[in-house]
Amino acid sequence: MTRTLLTYADYAALPDTAQRHEIHDGELSVTSEPAQQHQIISIRLVIALNRWVEAHPGGLLLYAPLDVILNDTPSRRRSSSPV
Repeated sequence: MTRTLLTYADYAALPDTAQRHEIHDGELSVTSEPAQQHQIISIRLVIALNRWVEAHPGGLLLYAPLDVILNDTPSRRRSSSPV
């Protein structure tokens, strides 16, 4: 059975719903929105990281939600080198 792997274009065409959509290795993952406790921990982490970034110029901290595209086409190949 041949399976079609999804791309960023497929992701961008998905409807805007209350669920989170992510594509990992060409497969769609659908989850619910983060819970309140997740958001509390997340903002505390961002505040701590931002303090570090401000004290050590040269970095940039971006807060979610944010699309991160590592590769437009899915690949099953694993590499030991950084992307």
